[in-house]
Amino acid sequence: MTEEIISPELIMDMLGTRMIGRHVLYFPSVTSTNEIAKKEAGKGVEEGTVVIADEQTAGRGRLKRSWLTPEGNIALSVILYPQKPVLPSLIIIASLAVSHSIEAVTGLETQIKWPNDVLIGGRKVCGILVESDVRNEKVNYAVIGIGINVNAGKDVLSRVVTPATSLYIETGYKVSRIQIIRALLKSTDKVDHVEVLGAWTGPSGNFLRIRSTLTWPLCIPEYGRANAIVTTIINSIVS
Repeated sequence: MTEEIISPELIMDMLGTRMIGRHVLYFPSVTSTNEIAKKEAGKGVEEGTVVIADEQTAGRGRLKRSWLTPEGNIALSVILYPQKPVLPSLIIIASLAVSHSIEAVTGLETQIKWPNDVLIGGRKVCGILVESDVRNEKVNYAVIGIGINVNAGKDVLSRVVTPATSLYIETGYKVSRIQIIRALLKSTDKVDHVEVLGAWTGPSGNFLRIRSTLTWPLCIPEYGRANAIVTTIINSIVS
């Protein structure tokens, strides 16, 4: 199976989202989708715009660690203009949306390692980096950068220091990047900023099912209402 072509048209075709992915900017190769996204956000591009590339040559993760995206994987960034109280929840939204999209398309069980990794069998399959520009208590923009190992083989991942895997390695077949991207954008779009700040609704069956896969404590130091936030986000994504 040759690597499928990614295009804005294939991603947006009947996507049906309210905001996320209604505008897609595609590049064959970039240094970093987050850097492109931040420049676009500075121009005032519409909220929910997605920057995506076939290849990322100088991406970075948390603590400025290198995150390269060879062809066959996914590198994308989502541009948002949230209120400041929402910022701490963006990493949770992204992690859960990635986890749900992988499970929905491949059936693979994922785990979330706080604060920014999605794992399969204890090995990293996705890294997430949220960057924002905040001045005088005003959020000018936030960018969620997501890198997913989709069709990378063992030869590529053997050069990575952190134990890593890909959807291809785990399933034994080439996985459609378009399907993963569309599922990811739909899952992210289901979470409204008002819902994120909603009150505690009590644990549901969906919450308990997904909570069992989390590898980080729900009492997040920088945001005391994490229990309520996570519950509301999960209920939005899986419904």
